[in-house]
Order: sequence, then C-alpha cells, then structure tokens
Amino acid sequence: GRKLITKPGWDEERDCGFLSPDVSWDGKQIVFSCTKGEPKIREWDDETVFHIFKCNADGSHLVQLTSGNWNDLFPCWLPNGRIAFVSERRGGYGRCHRRPCPTFTLHTMFPEGWDITCISPHETNEFEPSVDNNGMIVYTRWDYFQRGFNQAHHGWIAYPDGRDPRELNGNTRVMESVGPHATHSIRAIPGSRRYVATAAGHHTLMRGSLVMIDPSVPDDNRTSQVKRITPDQLYPESEANNTVMHHSGAYATAWPLSEKYYICVYDGDANCQYGPIDTQRRKYNITLLDVFGNKVGVFS
Repeated sequence: GRKLITKPGWDEERDCGFLSPDVSWDGKQIVFSCTKGEPKIREWDDETVFHIFKCNADGSHLVQLTSGNWNDLFPCWLPNGRIAFVSERRGGYGRCHRRPCPTFTLHTMFPEGWDITCISPHETNEFEPSVDNNGMIVYTRWDYFQRGFNQAHHGWIAYPDGRDPRELNGNTRVMESVGPHATHSIRAIPGSRRYVATAAGHHTLMRGSLVMIDPSVPDDNRTSQVKRITPDQLYPESEANNTVMHHSGAYATAWPLSEKYYICVYDGDANCQYGPIDTQRRKYNITLLDVFGNKVGVFS
C-alpha cells in the first residue's frame, strides 16, 4: 500500500503503475516493472515508459535497474543469477501498425542492472519470459514465418543466453478458426512436462481461456497439444465474436500449482474486449481454480 519512493530523476513521491513482479529463487528479492504512467500520446520518455526495479521481499532497499526512453518489461530471474526481460532498446518497429510501435525483444542483465544484453535476433515482439522446469526461457513470440497472420503469437523456448530459439509446440495450424490465436503468460507446471497459458486473440489483451500445453503430444496441425482448462470460456477471435454477449476476457495470468490447481485472475462478467468497455465494472479477482470447474476468490 505504499507509494514508490522515488530515486534521483523521479522528482516526487507518487503513485505509479506496477507490472509483472517476479520473486528470486531464494525468496529474498522481488523484481518488477514500474511506470509513472503520464498520459502522453506516442511519447517515449521517463514519464511514460516502464523501468525495472528490484527490492527486498519486505519492500526495503528499492533499486532502479534500468533507465532511458525505452520500455523495459516482464523481468524474471534466471537460474544463472541474471534477469531476463523484454525491451525496446534494440530498435525496430512492428509491421502491422499505422502508428509508431517499437518492437520489444528478449534481453538479460546482471541483477545490479549492468551488462544489458540483447539475446534475441527476432525482428518482431516477444512477451513475458519465464523459466521452465529444465531451466530454459519460455516466452511468447509474435511470429509470422510460415503461418497465417492470425496464428502468430505462440510459445517459444530458448537457452538462458538466447541460443537455439524454437517453437514450444506446433503453431502452424492451417485454419485460423481452430485453436487460440495467441498463447500468453506461459508457465511450466511444477513436476510436469506440461505448461499453462492464456489463450487470447491476435488483437486482444492477454485475457481469454486458460489452456494446458503438452509439447510431447504429436502435432496434428490442429489442437492435439492444447487442452482447454476453462471450457466456460471461448477462444477470443477464433471462436468468439467478441461482443458483449460472447465470452472473451474472463481469465488471465495463471500460476500453476499442479496440473489440477491454478492461481489466476478471473472476472466472469469481463466478456467484451472490443468497443466501449466499462472499466469501472471490471472486477478481476485473484482466484483459486481447479480443472473440475471450481473457483474460489482469494481476494475481493
């Protein structure tokens, strides 16, 4: 409940926007993204972009790790002690936009904020790195190569130094109406070879239906490797028409406890991701979910 205490260059104590905290392997430190969130349109400066901070688990010893006129997002601790994150600092712009949209790709740095290194040669966006049970980086890549434009945002995997990036599972379906258009927030399930992810749309936020991915299942160019955990939720865009009358944004950011139990955020009424959205009615709640359809709110 405290405000972020600012460092030199952050000239006042103020409310800030926080994103994607990650706890260190020993449980002693937290790394996260933070922004002042000034409402400037298409301006990249210290007032508008996300920087990466870390602090002790009790909130003490706050340190700003990155700076500059780039967004630095989605930090996660690597087994070798470095921090992986995505950043715009490499340069480049997205293809599909009618406005300037910088590309953000995988980077790493030491936990003191130095030796910032781009580890991905990819020319389009990458999202939300996490570490799987084999110590590999698993993340979402916006990728058009040899697939339709709506089957373009799925799981990839790479070594902690960025070597040997490859698809996590088959994502070259010949029909865009089959399966999710995007899988975000991918995390390895403890004690399992499987992963959990949010099945979202090509043009939507990282919300939708929760799915389990099993790369060991032979790919049939359809959905053999993807199992829906939340059958009450349609896949945005590929299955749902994204109107108020269709489910399209109820679940997000699942944290797996096992193959049967998950922590996620949930709002059963948050169905529309297009057009006028009444954000005051959005009531996403941290929720304990199981594969049998039970849901228990953790916080209200």
